[in-house]
Amino acid sequence: MEVFQTQALILKTTVYRDKDIIVHFLTDKYGKKNGIFYGARSLRSAFRGMSEPFSQLGIEFAEKEHAEMITVRSADMQESHVHLRKNYHYFLLASYFTELMHIAIIPDPESEAYFLLLKNALQNLPSKQGITVKKLEFELKLLHLLGVFPQLESCVICTKPIKQHKGKKPVLNQNLQYLMDVVQGGIRCQECFGRDSKLIPLNPGSLMFLNRWHETLRHSKDPSIVPTRQNIIEINPIIQASFKLHFPRLPKAHALLEKGLEAHH
Repeated sequence: MEVFQTQALILKTTVYRDKDIIVHFLTDKYGKKNGIFYGARSLRSAFRGMSEPFSQLGIEFAEKEHAEMITVRSADMQESHVHLRKNYHYFLLASYFTELMHIAIIPDPESEAYFLLLKNALQNLPSKQGITVKKLEFELKLLHLLGVFPQLESCVICTKPIKQHKGKKPVLNQNLQYLMDVVQGGIRCQECFGRDSKLIPLNPGSLMFLNRWHETLRHSKDPSIVPTRQNIIEINPIIQASFKLHFPRLPKAHALLEKGLEAHH
């Protein structure tokens, strides 16, 4: 039985027997793992207080080949994120982020990128940016990591460039409407419009935002481009349709978060 040390973020916990808790982790080196904190509900347990949502731990664990559960030998608290559990809207947003990671299919060799995305998102709450902006930023980065960020450069049907050449630089026609074809994975030009109910309309301003945002990320920079409220309204259905297509299920926390945001506004 091999022994490993790693950082881990708690994605979900489940009460097990009288005093134990099953903990679902996202680690920075070994992908997602499930383990039992024995006696975690007991006052004398070394694991007491270690199983709170969003907590970041340093853990040492042993794992048998093909075993469903790891054996957690020790754990120490690195960041409790207790403030996220005291603010209702931050709690909803953090719950949504962690549930997305819980249901996403994350290859073990790529876990560090997903771990850092979630770690940074939790650390940056609260922030000066609004909750809807932080939500959109996380979702777009997750789509990028999953390799399913939509194709924006050319039409997914006819491959015709979306931008038109005017002078030296290709520009987006501000007088046209575009359609996002989530199933095909990108934008349709106006000549390839269809009557498919799954096509999602997208105005030039929102398409321009997505283009600029993704271009910045591709150049290894953290996008600081702030979307307008209209951008968020138009892009949200695209993101949820993408999650529905690529995830085993949609996160339950999303409906609660949307209700919370409606009440917040």
